[in-house]
Amino acid sequence: LWTEFLQEKHLEIFTEVVKAKGRCIFQNPDRVRFEFTEPFKSVLIVKDGKVTKYEFLEGKWQKLETGHQQIILMVLDHITSWIRGRFAEKKEVYEIAVEKGDNTRIILSPKNEKFREHIRSIELLLTKEEKGLKQIVIREPGGDYTQITFIKEKQNIDIPAAVFDGSGPEPQPSDLSG
Repeated sequence: LWTEFLQEKHLEIFTEVVKAKGRCIFQNPDRVRFEFTEPFKSVLIVKDGKVTKYEFLEGKWQKLETGHQQIILMVLDHITSWIRGRFAEKKEVYEIAVEKGDNTRIILSPKNEKFREHIRSIELLLTKEEKGLKQIVIREPGGDYTQITFIKEKQNIDIPAAVFDGSGPEPQPSDLSG
């Protein structure tokens, strides 16, 4: 799966919405690349249980030490379950509700009290055909929320192995939009 996304962060303290663009690439069973392309450049690669992070700073790519690898891996495990449509796999973590309408909306509410201190709910809006995610909305307890809308999705395409290579000093190109 290769898709571009638009992210909007709605914060109570700002009148303007904070916007970013990027792409997300997923390859079964567990390779993920989450990349911001505008207004800043950042790449997070997960491959074989290892997390690699790059930031474009002062005109060049820098490979960063990634703290909290287990948390990142846990979050990405949840995301890959959603991409695969396996929502019930996380029923011990979330209360799961479904709203039918023009598009099906799956609402995941964390069961763990500590988790709920940071995330009130995660809403997954499915495509009309219910064959993929159209949008994710992450709601925080204070009213702030992040909305990620997926566009230009491509499925079952060849993705070069280099896209998930985190061994070098900078990330390999990932723009497969052509």
